[in-house]
Amino acid sequence: YILEEVSNIKSTKQVTENLMEYINQLGKGVARKELKSELEENAIETLELENLSKNFEGFEIKNFSYRFVRGRQYALIGHNGCGKSTILEIIRKSKVEDSGKVYFDGTSSDDICVEDYVSLTGVGSHIFKGDFTENVTMFGAYDKEQRLENFDFGGLDFSAGEKQVICMLRAFAENASVELYDEPFSAMDMANKKILSGILQSRKDKIVIVATHDLDSNYLKAFDEVLLMEAGKLLMAGTPDEVIKTEAYQKLRKEKSV
Repeated sequence: YILEEVSNIKSTKQVTENLMEYINQLGKGVARKELKSELEENAIETLELENLSKNFEGFEIKNFSYRFVRGRQYALIGHNGCGKSTILEIIRKSKVEDSGKVYFDGTSSDDICVEDYVSLTGVGSHIFKGDFTENVTMFGAYDKEQRLENFDFGGLDFSAGEKQVICMLRAFAENASVELYDEPFSAMDMANKKILSGILQSRKDKIVIVATHDLDSNYLKAFDEVLLMEAGKLLMAGTPDEVIKTEAYQKLRKEKSV
């Protein structure tokens, strides 16, 4: 995998530019600076999952269907291993569904370059051998934003929480139409979580989906809708107030606290 190999070489701006040129030559898309303006002009209005199923390692996603709309933010909750991350990976094409379809504005994901419209930030997000700003901006591929001044990470070695900050800021800079986040705050300190949660909540022109283990009712109320998964199935979905009142949510929260 190309990005994994970057850690084995000296991460300089020229090396990264050469790498991006090579990717483009393989037909992976336009340069990122050009892509940013393209995404702003071609925002995805709807994301629809239709009867998604995926069987792997004895676990199965079963007929998952839901319609996500631009301008709304969604929390995806459930036990560890219930399929939250897999759903995000299928949307991003990191994993391929066994059956079912993913549609962007009515067009099958098989017929478009999903990477042009969707970002996925999570455990596997790559950190380069560069400083904080180089990592966030991908060595200048994305514009440096003023919000970077809220953070001051020196050196080249980052804690788990600092890596999450970098990956979230990179996603903001990438500015994709559909932003997917897999446990983005799990290792982050409260001060940085507060800042980045505020920025995330302000991104009202996107489809934002966050897979989270945080079941705090006040946190979930920041979302427009909450989807509760159980054993690979979508058990229920609704507004935060609707889901929080259910027996299924109360049971999940009780089991999480044990």
